[in-house]
Amino acid sequence: MAFPVTFDDWPDWPSLKAGYASSYAVFLEADRRDAVAAWEVERTVAVTGEGLVAGRSYRVARLFADATFEASGPGAELVEVAPSADGLAFEVTVPADAPQGALALTVTYPTLGQSQTLRFFVVPAAIGGAGVGTASVTAWSDWWFADAAGLHDAQRLYAQFPWDGCPTGCGATAWAMLFGWADYLAGQGVAPWTPRWGIYLIDGARAGGADAVAPKHMENGPRRITVEIRGYIATFCLAGNAPTYPTQMGDAATYLAGRSHARISTSYNGLGFRADALRDRVIAELNDRERAAVVGLGYLQHYAVAVRYAARHRWIQDVSGRPVYPLVARRFYVNQGWGGYRNGYVTAKTWFAGSIRP
Repeated sequence: MAFPVTFDDWPDWPSLKAGYASSYAVFLEADRRDAVAAWEVERTVAVTGEGLVAGRSYRVARLFADATFEASGPGAELVEVAPSADGLAFEVTVPADAPQGALALTVTYPTLGQSQTLRFFVVPAAIGGAGVGTASVTAWSDWWFADAAGLHDAQRLYAQFPWDGCPTGCGATAWAMLFGWADYLAGQGVAPWTPRWGIYLIDGARAGGADAVAPKHMENGPRRITVEIRGYIATFCLAGNAPTYPTQMGDAATYLAGRSHARISTSYNGLGFRADALRDRVIAELNDRERAAVVGLGYLQHYAVAVRYAARHRWIQDVSGRPVYPLVARRFYVNQGWGGYRNGYVTAKTWFAGSIRP
């Protein structure tokens, strides 16, 4: 038996404080679980050290001008340590053929009368991959990116506007931008979208109108299709906002009927619980198919369009001394649906995944 989700305001601030932990227990537990892996890595790194990939050079900040840096321990012969050209750091260079091994670097600060031991280990190139350039000794690898076709040029920068007593809603805006993105690619002859012209018709007309490329910014046409989509997905007014249930978002497919043979697909958690499976679906859209996707941010709070996936990893050693990278940082670059305002990176977590398929 299905129970409808209802929303209501807290009556006052004391009630919110008193009921916060119990009312949001599921989401607080999700945050705790998200943080567990990061803290486990921090504790492990404190014991085993940071991983330095063979074939790369790393900068370690000097902090004080008279600081000295000395490699010690059984792994000292695995690296070369020298002051950087700008005098602000030490450069630790790991030969490309260096084998895995532990390494301790001692930094002495005469000004403070203290020294510090930094723990590292060498990650063989066969495991860590080929490296180029000089990186700071942080815990992370370089960022890796996967983009939707056309990236920023193809994005439609639409925004909500007042309608029927409240805003038009982020759900309708997100779908309008995603449909506009696909329509732009069709107009540019980008495969596989080439035969899917007609997703946007001139001036936002319904079926039977002349074809046109979806405008980049808000004008009459994008406003019309936003209102049309809003009706299909049953957006409603609540306390000055315009929410859309994730269960209704799939009804945006009605917009495509008579316009194009493109289709949409949606997956979601109706309670707003962020799920790895939904995140991975969005990643697959971006990484495997170069497709933008609608994502759900916050607690049933906002729909946006993910246009880029960014990831990096961190090397640690497990108890057996084998290099692993159990912690992966993931981000989505999202088009917020605010006319381009505050588009940027967010943590790659979502309770909704919506895509358009050619």
